[in-house]
Amino acid sequence: MVRITGSGRTPRGVKNEINYIAREGELTLRDSEGKEYCIQEREERQQSYAFMTDQEDKQVHRDESAPKLVHNMVFSSPNVASVSEADAFKAVETTLKEKYPDNRFIMAYHKDTDSPHVHVLLRIPDNYGKRINIRKQDLRDLREKFAGQLQKRGYNVTCTHQYQFGLKSELKREHDRQRGLYEVVKFGRASYRFNPKKGDQNYITLRTLKNKTEVTYWGVNLAEEIEREQIKPGSVISFKKEGPRRLKCLNWIVRENRLAGHRPIETTGALKIRGRWGLNLNPFRKKSSWTHLSS
Repeated sequence: MVRITGSGRTPRGVKNEINYIAREGELTLRDSEGKEYCIQEREERQQSYAFMTDQEDKQVHRDESAPKLVHNMVFSSPNVASVSEADAFKAVETTLKEKYPDNRFIMAYHKDTDSPHVHVLLRIPDNYGKRINIRKQDLRDLREKFAGQLQKRGYNVTCTHQYQFGLKSELKREHDRQRGLYEVVKFGRASYRFNPKKGDQNYITLRTLKNKTEVTYWGVNLAEEIEREQIKPGSVISFKKEGPRRLKCLNWIVRENRLAGHRPIETTGALKIRGRWGLNLNPFRKKSSWTHLSS
């Protein structure tokens, strides 16, 4: 697990964070250059402060409204992995140097808890003044790199994420993508509705991608459309069925140079299949009512 637990915005805040992770001197600190500090000793305490701050910090970072100077981060592994303190330090050090090679940091190992972990203070401005912005994806990368470093040292650990970023949107897109899409099961010519008493008609049997429900449609022009679009069993198509409906059609009867009225007529049924793939909203060609998507 890798997470950010706190931060410091001023030089005084950085010193407080150092005192916290060192348990006021009970624990030894180790910086990104490999040097160790025991802050119970005044000189070493001042050296640790100086390592994590710059002279410019006093001018820019004067109060709590200032930009953050350091992140307090926690790197931990499962208890069952039994990671040693030395390996934990080395894994964290390698991970951070790969991800942020120009940012100084200082570490402490907390083992007197239910879950031993490494506390890290990571400077947000790098050695050249450029600030880093740790986002969720960056934390994900750090988790993966940290787990990889432990694996290289022989520990049986895996990287897991409480939330897979972008998964919700991807699932929604997949749901929308499958809506109205069908897999072609079979097609041919048989007695209408498979009733021997009725005449032969063209049919196509489809299976919904979403619910795996099969449905059969009948139509005079099915064979021609299937052949033209080279549809095969297993093809994925999207279709729209237009059945019999009553339309109001103008009856051009002119009386005294005026349109006299209209009468209803009934249209014939038709099955139209139009292709669509994923989120591509571009219109397909209009000359065919079928579009083959995949086979």
